[in-house]
Amino acid sequence: MQPLIQLYDQIPVAFKNKYVLTAFFFVIWILFFDTSKVTSQIQMRRNLAEMKQKQDFYRKEIKKVHEDLELFQNPDELEKFARENYFLKKDEEEIIILEEFKKSKRPQK
Repeated sequence: MQPLIQLYDQIPVAFKNKYVLTAFFFVIWILFFDTSKVTSQIQMRRNLAEMKQKQDFYRKEIKKVHEDLELFQNPDELEKFARENYFLKKDEEEIIILEEFKKSKRPQK
């Protein structure tokens, strides 16, 4: 029994107050055990930031699609797009694709 009394005497006076103890346990409960605990809040904020980045990306992509859609309203622009991107051709035409190559530097003798 003597060691418990000595241990009790070593506790600061502020922590012996029942209101302080109740507040302390309440804060611990809210921080770590409640459904809206701190770690959940941090994870949700990270997810929100990622979703905002995705939202910006998809808005830019939608804008590009709308610009392409405006191009496709004109048949000449549609034909130009198809020829440049998909190498489509008319029946009587031939397509020749030329690729650029880099000259290699050879040591001179």
